Amino acid sequence: MRLRVTRQLWILAVVFVMAWSAAAWLLHANWQEKVRQLLAADTAVLATTYRASVEMFALATETLFENVIRQPATINAFADGLRAPDDAARAILRGRLYARLAPAYAHLRGHGIRQLHFHSNQGVSYLRMHDPAKSGDPLFDVRPAVKLANIEKRAVRGFEVGRSAAGFRYVFPLFQGQDHLGSVETTVTFRSIREAMERIDATREYAFVLRRDVVDAALFAEQRALYDTSPISVDFLVEDPDLKLPDASAPPSPTASALNLRLMQHPLVQANMAAGRPFSLPVADGAVDWAVSFVPVQDVLEREAGYVIAYTPAPLIGVLRKEFFASLAFATALLGLLGWIGWCLLRSRADLDQERRQLQTITDTLAEGLYVTDANNALTRVNPAFTRLLGFQAEEAIGRTGHDLFHDCVSGMPLDQCPYFSPELSGAGYNGETQFRRKDGSLQAVEMTSRPISEGGRVVGAVAVFRDITQRRAAEEQINQLAWYDSLTSLPNRALLRDRLDQATAGALRDKKTLATLFIDLDHFKNINDSLGHSTGDRLLQQVAERLTDCTRAVDTVGRLGGDEFVVIMSDIRAPADAALLAEKIIATLGRPYSIDGRELHITPSIGIAVCPEDGCDASALIQHADAAMYLAKESGRNNYQYFTAALNARAVERLSLENALRGALERRELSLHYQPQVDLASGALVGMEALLRWHHPELGQVPPDRFIPVAEDSGLINPIGAWVLQEACRQSMAWQAVGFPRIIMAVNVSGVQFRQPDLVELVGASLAESGLAAGDLEIEMTESVLMQGADATVEVLRQLKALGVQIAIDDFGTGYSSLGYLKRFPIDKLKIDRSFVRDLATDLDDAALASAIIAMAHRLRLKVIAEGVETPDQLRFLRHEGCNVAQGYHYSKPLPAEEVERLWREWPYLYDTARATSS
Repeated sequence: MRLRVTRQLWILAVVFVMAWSAAAWLLHANWQEKVRQLLAADTAVLATTYRASVEMFALATETLFENVIRQPATINAFADGLRAPDDAARAILRGRLYARLAPAYAHLRGHGIRQLHFHSNQGVSYLRMHDPAKSGDPLFDVRPAVKLANIEKRAVRGFEVGRSAAGFRYVFPLFQGQDHLGSVETTVTFRSIREAMERIDATREYAFVLRRDVVDAALFAEQRALYDTSPISVDFLVEDPDLKLPDASAPPSPTASALNLRLMQHPLVQANMAAGRPFSLPVADGAVDWAVSFVPVQDVLEREAGYVIAYTPAPLIGVLRKEFFASLAFATALLGLLGWIGWCLLRSRADLDQERRQLQTITDTLAEGLYVTDANNALTRVNPAFTRLLGFQAEEAIGRTGHDLFHDCVSGMPLDQCPYFSPELSGAGYNGETQFRRKDGSLQAVEMTSRPISEGGRVVGAVAVFRDITQRRAAEEQINQLAWYDSLTSLPNRALLRDRLDQATAGALRDKKTLATLFIDLDHFKNINDSLGHSTGDRLLQQVAERLTDCTRAVDTVGRLGGDEFVVIMSDIRAPADAALLAEKIIATLGRPYSIDGRELHITPSIGIAVCPEDGCDASALIQHADAAMYLAKESGRNNYQYFTAALNARAVERLSLENALRGALERRELSLHYQPQVDLASGALVGMEALLRWHHPELGQVPPDRFIPVAEDSGLINPIGAWVLQEACRQSMAWQAVGFPRIIMAVNVSGVQFRQPDLVELVGASLAESGLAAGDLEIEMTESVLMQGADATVEVLRQLKALGVQIAIDDFGTGYSSLGYLKRFPIDKLKIDRSFVRDLATDLDDAALASAIIAMAHRLRLKVIAEGVETPDQLRFLRHEGCNVAQGYHYSKPLPAEEVERLWREWPYLYDTARATSS
């Protein structure tokens, strides 16, 4: 006995040690995770504070540029100096520019902006307001921001180490009219950024360190003495630690200096800084906990250039540490208590009464109802859940039979035939779902399990457990509703509609009767969704569903396939003409006005009808044929109905044949690109080409784009074809450059299907990289309708494309539904006036007014305008007079293969002079 107790004691000790170790590990992991989350939040706050400070100075710098630098007098003074005949004249003009800007520069220095620096368009320093004696040194090799601003002629901002100092640069290109003069930049000091960050969050202390290799590569040699090794890492420098500059940052506090010594010895600091990762570390200074956060600073070329560092008091770290040790102590005490209880249980010998009390406790705490019966089905024990579920108190139930009390059996059924008691008598037990009758007479859905109690091979009673399944049945009913019915309109969904159509067609064939399937599509429903929102569109669909139900008989089925598509199944009709009567009724009913949120809306249906057995008795075929007839109704002007015919089926077969032929067109090299020139209306220069897809099939001949492009979009083939078009257009543009032709814009159309692909931006980037074409030489064109689909997602994709450097144009502008407010949201460069407006410019005053308005609006938004479909001198004169930038059309040239484009290029000066003479 003693040996057995000793063995059990050892087992208990081992279990205690293992449980304590697991608890300690879990508590420690939880503590470290909370600290990690705290530090991650601190890093995020530092990054946000830094970005906010930079954006604040960006706004101030843009204001300076607009109100001072871009003034004609300043621009003219800069231009005169650049064009001075000799150095002496240039020095005088440089001094005049300095005198003109000196007050503004003094104001800037008082607000944290250290430098104001002018450069020529070749990147040569012209005037340093902070050091006017230095000029003439080339900057492109050491100042990427200056190089980008002058090469790409766009504003550039970002951190950069300069020849004299480091800071956040804002560089703006300067123009005199169309003449690119050069650029001007301002520099915000670290002290200014630090002070701005302290105004945002004064609870932190901030510091900046710079990568040593970045500083050494750019700085004037005489300025190197202003930098010293960072106290945190030998690979980083701090600016002006001896406070020699008038606007130098304040030295680190004693606390920060002490923390830096600890950070210098921390291996994670050195590894993370070398890798350029953002991170935070907890550091203790005596009894005070600090969070030191590092956020990498990238230069304008997105290279790691340094770090902004924040020192933040973090008392919560100490709180979390104390919480960990307190939890560990509590876990130790709890496990000790449990071990002591276990030891007591091992030593105790519970008697039968104790076991019964424990059993009673267990049954009383069960959430399921429990009852025990004897051999005659009389209840001998029930638990509290039994009373809660059925309403019978224990004293009311014990002694009575379940068969008489709550079994939901046929009145007068003998006990031995009871479906719940007879299996218990046989020793098989019962397991299933049923209903019990509650004390108040209501029925309770339950799941019941019973097992017989045997003694000596004889059944002496039974124990049964049951639980309420009311909520489960409700959930099952809800799942059934979701599986078979449309959640918006409560109409049968596609699955139930298909099932009912299968049954209806089988019945029609069996009984030799006629049925009709009506496919209903709402005309221009997308316009309501796009203009008024999906909430309004959903409410309109609900009202349409109600009206459709009111139009039909009780034996008919109205279902929703999805979107704005509905199907009506008419069973047992006398003749196909009955379907036409219903279609006319639906057209009249749905055509009545709808009132939604105080707006009066109108919608019309296009209806296709297929009849069984004339048009087939297969459910899929009927829906397909009715769908084809519906498209015929749309082509016939909408708001009408059409019956399916054999000709429609032939057209569907033809479309399928065209799709199959198109599938191998790329591999068989049947696809090619033609290019239509785009001409600058001011200079007559050939400035661009639009790539247009052509398909020559060996049997079908030249297939028009308006025939095969919709097929490619519907079948998904537009994605590989569109990728090939993009790659081939980029390759051809570089091929022309390789043989000496000038750089031009290559315009490539992107369809809505392509635009919704998640890898579009990656595809554009890969095509540019593979061909070597500059991103600025590629223009992506898309229609207004593509632009308006999912406007928020569209903006994000366009921003990513703009980040690559490509240009964005809206094709067929004026034919869609975009608004000025939407245009302002999108980062676009050009608008293309649709050829439908250009065609009648000389004869239709409305088209002329619309074209003039589009050009004026685009120019106000600083967008360029391209007119397509220009065919006559009158059109060209009008567009030139209204200030249109670029034109393309048969007046200049039809779309040509690449080899003919080269011949056109060589002959262009003569051809252009001829075209200009005819239009002048």
